Amino acid sequence: MTKTNQNLSLDIDQKLFWDVEYGPNTKVTNPEFVIERVLQRGEVGDFKAILNYYSKAELVAVIKKSRRIPRRVAIFLAIFYKISPQNLCSITQSPNPLWKF
Repeated sequence: MTKTNQNLSLDIDQKLFWDVEYGPNTKVTNPEFVIERVLQRGEVGDFKAILNYYSKAELVAVIKKSRRIPRRVAIFLAIFYKISPQNLCSITQSPNPLWKF
């Protein structure tokens, strides 16, 4: 991953991280977790914050490999970043489903 923008603070609603210790001055050590959480549960302001804080390459890398991003959000991001939907793990189904009904 490329280096994040160290001059900006990551101003995200702390309620998104109710299950972990996170505050305004917390150093972000796991950008994948933060990006996924914002894309799962965040609002427009939180999305704008990660757009300003992380590079496009970092965001696209997480978007492509994450299975935790909701399908509708993944489709929006595929259009937003001009990514082929076949390259997104959250849209494509696994070839061998665990349960066959």
